[in-house]
Amino acid sequence: MPATCGREARTGTREKEQEQERIEQMQELYDDAREALDDGKYQEAEKKFAELAQMNGHRPDAALYWKAYSENQAENGTRHWRRSPT
Repeated sequence: MPATCGREARTGTREKEQEQERIEQMQELYDDAREALDDGKYQEAEKKFAELAQMNGHRPDAALYWKAYSENQAENGTRHWRRSPT
């Protein structure tokens, strides 16, 4: 077997490992963003979903949806807070 085949195999394995790490990183970021959303930390969730969308993963549409939802919730919460009696 030529030496280049071994290098190509190692390069392919390394690329697969890097892609798997990227997928795991995106999943962790998604989980963190959803947790922030569930906890009512809308601005934090919005930032995390924006970061996730910029990573160009397999579901940027979902990240953008939840980013917009978080932004809307943050704005509504702020407006509601301003209207509440002091």
